Amino acid sequence: MTMLLEGHGIDIPITEDIVGPIVRHFGRPIFQRLIDRAGGEIYIQEWIFEAAVKNREHGKDITAILLDMSRGEILIREEIVSAAVERTHNGKDILELLLGHPRVSLSVTEKVLKTAAKNRELDLELWTFLLDNRGIEVPITEDIVKLAAENYDKRDEFITRLLNKWATVIPTTPAVVQAVVENLEKSTFQKFLNITEVEILVTGALAYSAAINRRRDEGVLAILLK
Repeated sequence: MTMLLEGHGIDIPITEDIVGPIVRHFGRPIFQRLIDRAGGEIYIQEWIFEAAVKNREHGKDITAILLDMSRGEILIREEIVSAAVERTHNGKDILELLLGHPRVSLSVTEKVLKTAAKNRELDLELWTFLLDNRGIEVPITEDIVKLAAENYDKRDEFITRLLNKWATVIPTTPAVVQAVVENLEKSTFQKFLNITEVEILVTGALAYSAAINRRRDEGVLAILLK
């Protein structure tokens, strides 16, 4: 690729078909050569940011270049934010770049938080970062809490963080209680009860959820049957 971009007498039109794959797969040196070859005349569209976000190894560097090249307001759709959330390798760094840029318009929506809640590779730091930066109109919904409770690897961590920082706005609906009973370990369930002070009606269905607890923690059922 370097030889092609540096080739003299070779006419390579700089089209979307070339820009997209380079942004998606290569690092700063190759992309910079592409910019030089185009004389800096690359129109930065939203889809290019999406390609950069999906660049697993070099997404942060490419995003930084794109931000420097952009003119005017930059609108980042929730699909792009969700893509960054799914790229746990450098997703937080990319989101910090975007959120810190004065001309970027970006929202952490319910859809983004749901994507995060079910991502078993997402770290606790990024989970907290997203919740801290969600739009003021974005509540922590029943679906978000349920998905966090069902997260195969991070369920107890994610729910504990919600309880520690956002206990007053966590929904405690029957569906949430069932998800907590079915998926969390005893200590997290007890913390959920203590902090939310939710009154639980122990039904046959709820007892069954405790009996099939994904952590195989019989302590959850013991709490319900006190």
